Amino acid sequence: MKEMKVFFSILCLFLVGCVSYLDQAEVAQQAILSGDYETLSSVALAEAEQSRNESLLWQMEAGAALRAQGKIKESVDSFERVERTLRAEEERADFSVSEEVVGAFSNEYAQAYRPKPVDRIFASTYQLLNWIELGDFARARVAVTRLRFVQEKWGNREIYLSASAKTGNEAAVEKASQEGQTKLALDQIEQDLSTYGVASTYDDAFSHWLQGMFLMHTAREASDYERARKEFLAAAQLNPECSVIQADQSDCEKLIQGKSLERLVYVVVEKGHAPEWYEQRVDFPAFLISDRVSFVSVALPAIRPAKPDYSLALNLDDKGLSLSPVSRPEALVAQHFAASFSTIKTRAVVSAVTKTASAYAINKATEQREQRRQDNESRWLRVLGQIGAGVYTVATTQADLRHWRSLPARFSLARLTAPSGSKISVVGRPEVSCILPEGKVLLVSVKSSSEYSPVTLRCTVLIP
Repeated sequence: MKEMKVFFSILCLFLVGCVSYLDQAEVAQQAILSGDYETLSSVALAEAEQSRNESLLWQMEAGAALRAQGKIKESVDSFERVERTLRAEEERADFSVSEEVVGAFSNEYAQAYRPKPVDRIFASTYQLLNWIELGDFARARVAVTRLRFVQEKWGNREIYLSASAKTGNEAAVEKASQEGQTKLALDQIEQDLSTYGVASTYDDAFSHWLQGMFLMHTAREASDYERARKEFLAAAQLNPECSVIQADQSDCEKLIQGKSLERLVYVVVEKGHAPEWYEQRVDFPAFLISDRVSFVSVALPAIRPAKPDYSLALNLDDKGLSLSPVSRPEALVAQHFAASFSTIKTRAVVSAVTKTASAYAINKATEQREQRRQDNESRWLRVLGQIGAGVYTVATTQADLRHWRSLPARFSLARLTAPSGSKISVVGRPEVSCILPEGKVLLVSVKSSSEYSPVTLRCTVLIP
């Protein structure tokens, strides 16, 4: 009986942790959809302190929400905590980039949240933006170094391909995946992934452009211009259609040649939010993997676009302002997920087979005990064992749907030479506007999380 008490205690702890996160995540999701960043930051900060397994995730939510409110110093604090956690993890002797990629998509609620590649990239990107807006260029340079490191480690496609290295069970799982109803369920996941065009160019041009823009306008020596040029080149290779990247590339060449630039105003627009994660139940014929289990029900994570794209238009003095799409964080998530999916699937099936076989062993052992002893304690132990094993198998067969919910779906840019006194406003929302101040380089930040949510807008002088 003592062993059963321990078993049920562990089960209860698992269920409480899972339900607690999901409840608070729903509150956070509603705050995101309504553009209520104050509520989002309040919930996220509280959960970051109370939660053990999701503290890192809630700190990222808090950092983004505080930034949306214009509380840049507080946002810096949250992302500093995130980066300290990530650095400590990366310094472990057994740390593996490829294993972290797959692990981030095949975790369980009972385990600590493992950051996804897009988390690392955009946590560093937001922190660089924060330091730039605060005018602390020394710390911004440190942030550039950190972002460069993150992109080199997690911005290479080959990492995601190697993360899906074949395992001993993968061939059997792939064969089982072609069976009737199993294939139909898996096809739904593939269909949702296809809406992102995951085979397209790796879509992280914004982070490269941001580094180039900062280095170009704050250059202290010739090597800074060269570094900026390389970042613009990387951004242009990822997104050759972005007019802002092209213009900054040209300006960087002018500066290298000793020429000067006119006043510039940059507009950074964040729109939408992260993909919707859902659980797809798939029945796999397991006899190909184990002779003790005929089939298993597996819970796989899956993603789809949260909402259809919507229009967010800006005016400059009552004339339309052209925005150039630059990056899609939602597509990054899809690419990482697609590259790891084969391994995710194999791990889920093997885990489910193991749990099912273990439940069978528990039930068999309690039945044999009852047959030997023929007492009430053994009868209760058998019943509790059957119930507990069944509940445990169902409860722990859940897809880990934890993710950075407030991450924008898309980034867009505009670049203009408007004089001071000009007005930038949101079309259809005249109350959301700003008058451009004096300054050599300005940054206007715009954020909208859904079609009908409030829009935030602020202007910062980067170079007086």
